[in-house]
Amino acid sequence: MELESLNYFMETAKSLSITETSERLFISQQTLSNHIRRVEDYYGTRLFNRQPRLQLTAAGQEVLKYAETIFSDEKRLLAVLADLGNSDSGLITIGVTSPRCNAYLPQVLEKYNALYPKVLVSTIESTNNELERLIQKNQLDFAVGAYIEGTYPNIQSHSTHEDPIYFCVSDRLLYKYYTPDETKFLKENSLKGADMSNFSRIPFMIPTIQNRLGERVMQCFQAARCTPDIHYTSKHTTMIIPLCNRGLAAGFTSHMNLCNWLPQLARDVNVFPLCQNGKPVTTSITLIYHKQRYLNHFVKDFIQLTVEALDTLERQDLSRLSACPPPQQG
Repeated sequence: MELESLNYFMETAKSLSITETSERLFISQQTLSNHIRRVEDYYGTRLFNRQPRLQLTAAGQEVLKYAETIFSDEKRLLAVLADLGNSDSGLITIGVTSPRCNAYLPQVLEKYNALYPKVLVSTIESTNNELERLIQKNQLDFAVGAYIEGTYPNIQSHSTHEDPIYFCVSDRLLYKYYTPDETKFLKENSLKGADMSNFSRIPFMIPTIQNRLGERVMQCFQAARCTPDIHYTSKHTTMIIPLCNRGLAAGFTSHMNLCNWLPQLARDVNVFPLCQNGKPVTTSITLIYHKQRYLNHFVKDFIQLTVEALDTLERQDLSRLSACPPPQQG
């Protein structure tokens, strides 16, 4: 069996569209169909039902599983051979969550390019759930995110850092719902840790529970036995800073994200570490890869540079009180 034909079958099985696959691979539909027919002739069975629309047969599903294993093993073999030859050229594919990666990835890439100018680095920016799925299918060398241990049996994980969660709220919003004396008390008592039971009056922007940060924040409200007044919600966290800056809602962000966003905060936005039962609330930053994935020397060096960059960011204290005076009375 030619690997080229098997690869074309595998790519078609992903999209279940001859037209889309041929356009993506820059070959004619007839050429693609010929490759699929070769695979069917080799195994002596139909791999697709073509009516009413393209679908894998039971045999096709089994061939797809083995095809993915074959190509995964080939990539592993190439990585091993490259490592044995001490090659300093090649490709690494890493998964990262956005916008967190913006805090550490640029400095990692700068140092890595100086070490390995001939290695192509391909980054996949996506959600934690999607990165875990890609790792499970052995399509990434490794990923950095917030992985929940035991989600997938074939994933190896190493927790590298704890990423604190911060509570961001503007003075404009506080003065709208609290008196100046109450606001002063809240700010002074939240600098070392904000308890959500003290902020029940204000509106919030909270990520959905599909976002690991949003899930963790909601656990804090439940522990504080209060229900947040949620005015805005999103799967992503990028809207938190604009909403805080305009005094429309309070929000939450991770330490890594805040490293990027701190210069963008309005002068009257306070930043407090989020606490639950007197303890800082964090999410774990985890390095994950497939248990059968071979990590060659230039992948391991990229991982080491990533850990060092995260070490540097972890030491920054981002808490701050607004320096703006209270509004004039009357």
